[in-house]
Amino acid sequence: MEDHALLAKNINIEFDRQLSFGDRLSDRIADFAGSWTFILSFTGVMFLWIILNTFILMTGPFDPYPYILLNLVLSAVAAIQAPSLS
Repeated sequence: MEDHALLAKNINIEFDRQLSFGDRLSDRIADFAGSWTFILSFTGVMFLWIILNTFILMTGPFDPYPYILLNLVLSAVAAIQAPSLS
């Protein structure tokens, strides 16, 4: 009878109680980084970055083609997301 009482508990609540701070933070990052809100907003920021540096700031772009600073930002985002999405 005791075995059945253990099965009646919500295992998700028990599992969540055992998560460390890093585990909870990783879950939150993964939830946001995999959302359409993040994907669309990040895509918009990338296009804005490219448009600003290519057409609007032709005389003195802050990150001229081949967009080395943008590449650094994308690499940093990938490094932050990689552990949380795996």
